Amino acid sequence: MIKTKDYANKAYWEARYSNEDKFDWLQTFDLIKESLNELLYESLEIIGGNNKNELSILILGCGNSLLSEDLYSDGWENITNVDFSEVVITNMQNKHQDKELMKWVVADCRNMEEQIENETFDVVLDKATLDAISCGGITECLKTTNEVHRILKPNNSRYLLLSYSRFRLEDFLGEDNVDLDTRTGKDEKWSCDKCVDLLNPVDDDNGSVSSPSNLHYLYVLDKI
Repeated sequence: MIKTKDYANKAYWEARYSNEDKFDWLQTFDLIKESLNELLYESLEIIGGNNKNELSILILGCGNSLLSEDLYSDGWENITNVDFSEVVITNMQNKHQDKELMKWVVADCRNMEEQIENETFDVVLDKATLDAISCGGITECLKTTNEVHRILKPNNSRYLLLSYSRFRLEDFLGEDNVDLDTRTGKDEKWSCDKCVDLLNPVDDDNGSVSSPSNLHYLYVLDKI
């Protein structure tokens, strides 16, 4: 039986990825493609780019999701995938050898200083990775979001955070800095002016603290 706290445990993921080919958390690319493309094109316009490959994207905690493969096929090829599992990075690297521009990096999202330089990326995309890290406590969340802030470029860069939780912003902006009605907020590091509601493709209305559980939330955070 899987315990929620296992999601913060590297050993759990190494074992899982040794026996699992692919899995997508929360949403598949087809379900979020319209919303995600709109946000990526916004970012491309903000940086003054004309070609999709001018937008540098890091996928945080990539796992064995099809997300990077689908984004690449959609023309967003300047992608770096990061995960702390050596097993999954090796497997995914071997699987996608044909994708010349795509990179695969073994790194812990909570401390990537040895692998990722400061102010490198235009967009960091997180699909349920912070959700998993939150199982280890708020301190681990803050380590992660601080690292995301560090590796994003200083101007016009974004953290696109897909979560099951309507309270995820509070984990790193603080309760006093968040409007729960609109799920927006601001502190000295981040400004979240938009949250996109996405229908949960699975009917799992279980009365959780993140109810309504028929929704997932795509937070759009601009680095300050």
